Amino acid sequence: MTKQERADFLRELKADINDYTEFSCTYPFDDDIENFIWVKTKDAKIGNFDCHYEVIFYVKGDGVRTDVPFVEVHFESPSYKSFQGIELPEGLAYENWEKKDGRIVYTDGGDERLSSVAVIERIRKLDRQIGKDLRAAFDSQIPKANEKKPHAAESAKAYAGDKCEICADREVFLTNSERNFTEAHHLIPLSKQGDFENSLNQEQNIVCLCPNCHKEIHHGMNKLELVEELWNQRKTELKAAGIGINLSDLKAYYA
Repeated sequence: MTKQERADFLRELKADINDYTEFSCTYPFDDDIENFIWVKTKDAKIGNFDCHYEVIFYVKGDGVRTDVPFVEVHFESPSYKSFQGIELPEGLAYENWEKKDGRIVYTDGGDERLSSVAVIERIRKLDRQIGKDLRAAFDSQIPKANEKKPHAAESAKAYAGDKCEICADREVFLTNSERNFTEAHHLIPLSKQGDFENSLNQEQNIVCLCPNCHKEIHHGMNKLELVEELWNQRKTELKAAGIGINLSDLKAYYA
């Protein structure tokens, strides 16, 4: 297949996708099509993750371009650390995955030339399989925003002796178990789990605060000063837990 034949195949495929399927293809522009096109689902997501498919003709090791179009799915995560350590479901083997330019790429290859219809069916099959299987895998294994595991929070509060780690000896009221009432707060917010390889839902990242200080660290005009105070107390423990962070980056999460 010549360079022109590859471009013509992709141009025809792009038109078929836009005219006859639930997918859309807008990149690259027709004048720029040479060896690949992007394909997107209606919401451009698989599960909760932004993604696109790429139909591409690869260059072999000897410099010759293959006549077989491969289909890749690219997860457009700003950090692929979220995906490290994920146990993939059966049928999606690790050797099919790689990290490329800050994205997770799944490649579905073949060893024979495909028609436009066959490529579209391959994309549909991948979308069904990955949409179903990987969403379940990610949702069950990646900590969700605002997820709090009670045992970690309770352990952190017990470790602090049920005392606020900012105002120390201030007592609020006693609970039914005769403990000073405090609340657990994730110093590095769980919503930023995607920036870290190790879980943020561990004792080293959970501080014990009274209700007043807890509200202040979220809404007070001096919240960044409170963040710095807690960071100075916890920076060594955070580093040891594999979730070290510098002060400026931590403050940016609260800005």
